[in-house]
Amino acid sequence: MESYKLTALSVMIVTWIEFVIAAMVVFLDPHYNDFPYSTIVFTWPGILEEIHRIWAVVLIVVFIVNLAVVYVRGKEAKRLRMLSWAAFILLILQALLGGITIYSADHPANVIMHEGNAGVLMLVSSLLAAYALYSFQQKSPKATQASQ
Repeated sequence: MESYKLTALSVMIVTWIEFVIAAMVVFLDPHYNDFPYSTIVFTWPGILEEIHRIWAVVLIVVFIVNLAVVYVRGKEAKRLRMLSWAAFILLILQALLGGITIYSADHPANVIMHEGNAGVLMLVSSLLAAYALYSFQQKSPKATQASQ
């Protein structure tokens, strides 16, 4: 499997895992939001909140690796680069919105923006993986004409 396919799939998978962890955090409603990480509460909801924050760091690393791999791909992957940058910018926005949400003590408007951006990030990461998997499998028209 080509490296850009692997990194695009990794972006999608770690994003979806982060979303599942976030859904569990919201479901348990831990209210252990200390920004920036002043205490860790050793209960299941508190530990889950910390896992959500630590996985966000994993997410950032995977997104940066994806950008590096797509950059190496060159000119033929213009749309792939565009989707990778869009996903990375949404990820940075997501991290900022998460910090603002915690700092504002879960103000409903900030929570809605944080969760809404998460949905857009999941969509873009899924589109990135779909484009990486399926767009480069098609032969170019010149290659098809040359083989006939």
